[in-house]
Amino acid sequence: MAIEIIVCEPLKQGELYAFYKRNNICEEGYGEETSELPLKHEGVWITAYDDGELIGFARALYDGLHGMIMEVDLDLRFQSRNDFYNGCFIETDPHGIAKNMATALLKELRRRGCHYFSSIVYQDSLEKDFFRSLGFRENTGHVDYTIDARPYVPGGLERGKQIDAEEGGRLC
Repeated sequence: MAIEIIVCEPLKQGELYAFYKRNNICEEGYGEETSELPLKHEGVWITAYDDGELIGFARALYDGLHGMIMEVDLDLRFQSRNDFYNGCFIETDPHGIAKNMATALLKELRRRGCHYFSSIVYQDSLEKDFFRSLGFRENTGHVDYTIDARPYVPGGLERGKQIDAEEGGRLC
């Protein structure tokens, strides 16, 4: 097995969406065009290929100080256990592919000047162990607040409409 880890290299049209679909990753619910929008915006991403096939994807947002890891995904065929049967949960990484991608992502963020790294990890998954192995610690001083307006989440479209209807603030 010769896995290639690549930093911020363009992906082929539809390649990321096909990876999401093949691995039951929730971003597939957006459809091909929308699920690939993060590749067109500022951020950092890492890809892993096995013999030319995309098998891993990791990305982070970065604002000059703070790097927020948005996802670390690994093809289910390269995980020995995944209770959620969803490639966005790294519950096992027997080949170290996800760890190598995440390490490359952190190094690239650090190279760009990042001083604070964060990620949201689901409470009921073994993924916590994966992030701990990278040096992350649970931040008991923060509470995670979200509005989930994704179109494939029950009630998501209604939450999006609520946001759109709100008045406020001056536009930049």
